[in-house]
Amino acid sequence: KEDEIFVDCGAFNGISLKMFLQVNNYQFKKYYAVEPDLNNYKVLENYIMSLPGPIKDKIEYMNVAAYNRNGIDMLYSLEGPGSFIADIGRQEVRTVKIDDIVDDQGATFIKMNIEGSELQALRGAQQTIRKFKPRLAIAGYHKTGDLWDVPSLILSLNPSYNVFLRSYM
Repeated sequence: KEDEIFVDCGAFNGISLKMFLQVNNYQFKKYYAVEPDLNNYKVLENYIMSLPGPIKDKIEYMNVAAYNRNGIDMLYSLEGPGSFIADIGRQEVRTVKIDDIVDDQGATFIKMNIEGSELQALRGAQQTIRKFKPRLAIAGYHKTGDLWDVPSLILSLNPSYNVFLRSYM
């Protein structure tokens, strides 16, 4: 969509952003890149800074974790893919609700691959899901229960969703 408002939770090094720009022919309204791991965030930031001004100006990138509350948590950083929020983490990370990131403009698409924090982040997006019904691409394999808990939560927030499972193995 030319007016896409994309929320990328677990933006990593910009790989999803790069694919999105190519597939959508660089047409979009807003892109939120959310990445809690500082090393990944630096790579993401460098990629975004390399983009042309008019594209870069529509991208908001944040060194935070999408979660069910605004606060501080501990991140177990793997300095690459797979970092996750855990009590054993050694890096403090700010957590933010998606509802507070997008405010009243909402979202048209939310992607989450956030290493087991998907349920918490969905709870932090409940107003957005209820009001705007964005398309959702949510990883459901980090915890065994995610396979049924993620769709169940989505449907409890907005029963008009159609849920599909897809394997990327």
